[in-house]
Amino acid sequence: MCSLQFCSKGRSLLPKVLYPQNSVLFIRHAQTPWNRDGLTMGQTDIALSDVGLSQAHDAAFLLGRYHIDHIVCSPLKRCIDTIEPFRFGQK
Repeated sequence: MCSLQFCSKGRSLLPKVLYPQNSVLFIRHAQTPWNRDGLTMGQTDIALSDVGLSQAHDAAFLLGRYHIDHIVCSPLKRCIDTIEPFRFGQK
């Protein structure tokens, strides 16, 4: 079971999460300009906004203390850009 609390760090909301061993973690892509404007994207390939890039790095930093064995990601740019900081933050 996860303990989830939200805290504010700049413009990003970051979860404080405690994960048990052998967990599956789902992360939604970070903010895009269309998210910000309340538009629906579907399969339209939209990149992250500057805020979204910051959110992705913040999430990778927050979760960097956990070992991630596998990353599965959509081929859409917003999803790939969200997981890039996780991929390069792993040892």
